[in-house]
Amino acid sequence: MRDYRRIARELALRVLYEVDVGRQPAREALQGALDQIAGGVRAGITMAVREAEAAMKREPGGPAVFTPRSVSVERRRVARAVTRALERIAIAFEPTLAELFSLSAATDALRHGAGQARLALSEASAGPLARLRRTLDSSMLDLQEREHAWRVAQRAVERMATTLDRRSETSLKTAHMLSSLVRGALRFRDEIDEQVRPLVSDWPTERQSAVDRNVLRLAAFEILHREDTPVPVALNEAVELAKRYGTEESGRFVNGVLSALVARDAKHKAEEPSD
Repeated sequence: MRDYRRIARELALRVLYEVDVGRQPAREALQGALDQIAGGVRAGITMAVREAEAAMKREPGGPAVFTPRSVSVERRRVARAVTRALERIAIAFEPTLAELFSLSAATDALRHGAGQARLALSEASAGPLARLRRTLDSSMLDLQEREHAWRVAQRAVERMATTLDRRSETSLKTAHMLSSLVRGALRFRDEIDEQVRPLVSDWPTERQSAVDRNVLRLAAFEILHREDTPVPVALNEAVELAKRYGTEESGRFVNGVLSALVARDAKHKAEEPSD
């Protein structure tokens, strides 16, 4: 599994590019990236619904067994009830999921995020599962088939919870780092451009490719303003981004500019009077 920090940097570069080149509002571009991250969790929940739907379509006795029409009709009704109950759970959980990602993007609220998601899923499941239970209790199907339908629904909810356990914490961390990088790089963009300008006098900001320009802004923000990111890590990640999304010369160009920036920043810190 790829490190969430690398994913956050890649998405942050995309957001900065869209703001810079596409003139897209920063909030709109950032929200699109956050929705993409949340989409991984949504996909897992949707998959649980579809797997349950497929399980309910399989005939219990096999295709060769004669089934009265009334029983076939009732099986289809019960299968639809199971699918609808799970879809209602997914729909009821959606606002909570969106809120969790918005909160994670705005604050470092990661410690309880996965637990909150599980609790919210449990609350969203209560009503639809209770209605499904009543439907099954009143069904003409035999007990074995009714209990099978109930187990299918319960397993689907368990799969949703497993998705949250596996994906939500990492996804929320990605969302938080993405938001921090984008907001910081945009906040200090003009300052960063001024600091980089003397280092690229022959190739000013407006002449640089959009990818190179925004990789430099993103990395310079991490190097100059984020103490939790080791400088070598920020530099190496920036070079990899440039190589992956820029031209053949982008990696070398970004490495040279950032290395000069790091050296100059270290020199300035060394010259500062000690307390």
